[in-house]
Amino acid sequence: MSRNAELALGIVGGLFGILTGIFAMFVGGLGGAFGAEGAETVTLLGFGAILFGIMGIVGGALVTHNQKAGGALMLISGILGFVTTSLFWIVAGLILIAGGILALRSRSASGEI
Repeated sequence: MSRNAELALGIVGGLFGILTGIFAMFVGGLGGAFGAEGAETVTLLGFGAILFGIMGIVGGALVTHNQKAGGALMLISGILGFVTTSLFWIVAGLILIAGGILALRSRSASGEI
């Protein structure tokens, strides 16, 4: 059975996650330039968001070979991204969570769940 939808959701969600992380790092750098407190933390959390975005892309690519592992990776990265960048992660998070749920709920080609 083709897993094109899960693959596309993983890639698109991961790319949005990477863009969110870059934006958070930009905001943290801008805050650091103006002397705001906690700017280093925002920058580190942006780096974490980039890692979760990459994890979502890997999960999307893995779903074609192992749907449960790929779906779990997308689901975990979608949820943990909210921890790093909060509501900035909403687009990436919803896409990754939808792809993860779709991969975990869909049936395999042999008919088993």
